[in-house]
Amino acid sequence: DPKGPKRQSTYEHQGFEWQDLTKEEAERRVLNGESLLVLGIAGTGKSHYVKGLVESLKSLGKKTDAISKTHTASERIKGVTADQYIRRHVLHGISTADCIWADEFGQIEHSIWCELNKLDKQWILSGDRNQFLPIWSSYRGVEIDEHRVHTSRFLHQLCGGNRLILTECMRSERDLFEYYSSLICAGSRFTIPLD
Repeated sequence: DPKGPKRQSTYEHQGFEWQDLTKEEAERRVLNGESLLVLGIAGTGKSHYVKGLVESLKSLGKKTDAISKTHTASERIKGVTADQYIRRHVLHGISTADCIWADEFGQIEHSIWCELNKLDKQWILSGDRNQFLPIWSSYRGVEIDEHRVHTSRFLHQLCGGNRLILTECMRSERDLFEYYSSLICAGSRFTIPLD
């Protein structure tokens, strides 16, 4: 008389906290093989900072691949699109990289993350949660909230809980930076009506 599986346990959601790091501590951890999430609005120097980390990793003999969702962004970081990387290194091959840098990570949809999650690598993710999000992100045909990746345990685990938030203007157009940074959530002009 076979019995069905027992489903007596209940799910308990456990919270998680990020370790907010300085630039120096983030670099030290990355060079020691840990993963990292780099956040900041446009103009804070995310890509420039991560390019420096990638060069340091290469000087240690580590192979680093760079991916992004769009052709323009992937060309800017001398990488390939996330879709192309999946086809080449997950579905039809193997990734030989020690570390993968995913720039503008918030634009990558969930189906791509499911494939990237198969790779046991060191990760550096960079992006801005105020920029474009994925277009119709879904899992098995079910639409997923486009902000979900930014608040997920998956992101926290992928980055080892390490986070660097850049806030200082690194571009020459300081007036423009101060204006557009005031328009985003928590900015001084965010609650002002458009008219």
